[in-house]
Amino acid sequence: MYDIAINYWAVLVAAIAAMVIGYLWYSMGVFGRMWMEGIGKTEEQIKAGYKPTSMLWTYLLAALMAYVLAHFISLVGADTISEALTVAWWAWLGFVAATFATNAIYEGRSGKLFWINSLYQLVNLLVMAAIIVSWR
Repeated sequence: MYDIAINYWAVLVAAIAAMVIGYLWYSMGVFGRMWMEGIGKTEEQIKAGYKPTSMLWTYLLAALMAYVLAHFISLVGADTISEALTVAWWAWLGFVAATFATNAIYEGRSGKLFWINSLYQLVNLLVMAAIIVSWR
């Protein structure tokens, strides 16, 4: 089979980085207001629907994303940050952007919401890739 070496500390740190990026990305000073407008909710509605377990699930899913990305990086033999960023770019384009675009088409969501959400995931994948390849 394949010899895949995963640094689990890098995966955990990459997931933490995703949480920090999300906190900043969806803050009111960055894209939070536009995002809420795009999903048709107010800040009060967002706060009322908040569950503490949401943060746990967000972290676990970010860790899953980092873990799978680490596999991709290892499988293609990316050894430099540039190579890892290329892997992240193609993973984003083929899996995230394509899926988000399909959802936006059928859900009737705005292009603005598509870009807010999908570029957030691109930044996540790029940062994760840099962390993963740097911690080898």
